[in-house]
Amino acid sequence: MPRPGQDVRAGRPCHCPVTTWASNPRVANERNPSRRRTAGAVFRMVVAWFLIGSGLLVLPLPVPVGLLLIVVGVTILANDNRRLGAWVRRLRGRHPRFSARLQGLEPHAPGMVRRLLRRTDPAGRKTPAVSGDESEP
Repeated sequence: MPRPGQDVRAGRPCHCPVTTWASNPRVANERNPSRRRTAGAVFRMVVAWFLIGSGLLVLPLPVPVGLLLIVVGVTILANDNRRLGAWVRRLRGRHPRFSARLQGLEPHAPGMVRRLLRRTDPAGRKTPAVSGDESEP
């Protein structure tokens, strides 16, 4: 049986690392920082999925609370997930009137929502920073 770091065919040492990024999750996180998750990111993801799930449960009720919960959950997820952010950007590009309304709400939105609206703006325009917004220089 060959030892780690030894070429199987020739029986001589190889120049490859003993542990690969796929076999060791710690090495994977060091080499691929996008896979690294902090406790805060995991907590936000759990809260977002809980909000989306509970929003789907109460969606049939006459009061539109379910829709609000789903939007807040998607907002939280889109701040941490590039694919979801790109999907929101495409969605806003397909519906320019809706995007314009969101753009008008941006100065009044909380910081996390404001950052998401800026990042997912299909036109890429930057609105002037509102006082108290430390998200972007």
